Amino acid sequence: MVKSPCKPSPSSVLWRYMSFDKYIHMLISGGVFFPFVHKLGDPFEGSLPRKTLQRAFEWLGSPKGVEVFDENIRKQYVVYCWHEMEHESEAMWRLYAGSGPGVAIRTNFQSLINTIFQGVESEARDFYGRVEYVDYETTDIAMLSTMPVFCKRKSFSHEHEVRIARIVNRDPERSGEFYRLDLDELIHDVVLSPFAEDWALEVVNAVTRKFKESLMKKVKHSEIENLTTLDEFLAESREPEPGVSLADILSRSMS
Repeated sequence: MVKSPCKPSPSSVLWRYMSFDKYIHMLISGGVFFPFVHKLGDPFEGSLPRKTLQRAFEWLGSPKGVEVFDENIRKQYVVYCWHEMEHESEAMWRLYAGSGPGVAIRTNFQSLINTIFQGVESEARDFYGRVEYVDYETTDIAMLSTMPVFCKRKSFSHEHEVRIARIVNRDPERSGEFYRLDLDELIHDVVLSPFAEDWALEVVNAVTRKFKESLMKKVKHSEIENLTTLDEFLAESREPEPGVSLADILSRSMS
């Protein structure tokens, strides 16, 4: 049985990939948005696996009781999600930043936790850790715990997700909660998408300078675009000496 989420090490590198408009909103607002679990688009987010549902039914005694129990879990938690990886992920760029001038925010787990705890009211109930990717037909999880919001289907395992989960008052009129945070503490780097056009860096710099100038020194190009292609390698390579045949070059390389 899965009972509680695992915690990353304090130095674990975390990424949050986003479109350019979401980056602008973060700078202008000075904070971040935590959506309700049931608003994330996956019908299994925050729900109980089959084995756990069976135990809930035996405990509550009726289908209605199980339905209400499951709904309470999904509609009382808001979450803030990050990708745990030492390096950039091209797949995550494509999934969450698109083909335009998207950005990724890089931080580490310690900075994330420090920022969250400094930026919210002291009575807030926060939980955090890695998401577990499980088989929803065969896995059993702790029912009276935070595990329902820290489990996802195995088909999402490419996300390597770390999330903050918070219990808030249910409100059908809202899709989540907004929190002001210390962006200077949270953000280590602002990385420009490798798929962005050449002009995008100027735009990102201009917007960052206007709304959050202290982050200017943290804006940088993606490292993915720094890889040397075959054409670039060949262009940088020296031409063979005049009069030296291909057979001579091969002979030297084998000697």
